[in-house]
Amino acid sequence: MNTERIKKFVGGQAVIEGVMMRGPGVTATAVREPAGTIVVQKEPTKSIADTYPILKKPFLRGCVALYESLVIGMKALSFSAKPLVMKRKKCLIVKLPLLWLFPPSLR
Repeated sequence: MNTERIKKFVGGQAVIEGVMMRGPGVTATAVREPAGTIVVQKEPTKSIADTYPILKKPFLRGCVALYESLVIGMKALSFSAKPLVMKRKKCLIVKLPLLWLFPPSLR
């Protein structure tokens, strides 16, 4: 039996009503819809540092990792916000005209 351990670099973050997990080569976001069903979005990810090896140098590697994490995180957050926007779309259409009647201090 092989007792060697294989390191897998996996990380994640919380999103609205769900979680985003990033592993080597793939990112998955799971979100609960208002109806209770779970929607999963799975997409392949490839670092730009794989295309340009100069970006694997110590300082540049950190900048690239930060930028890629921000981009992937914002995509996951926008995906997780879509079900809530669709649920509240009717509510917002009714409330917006009412908000214009009152000054911000009275809201």
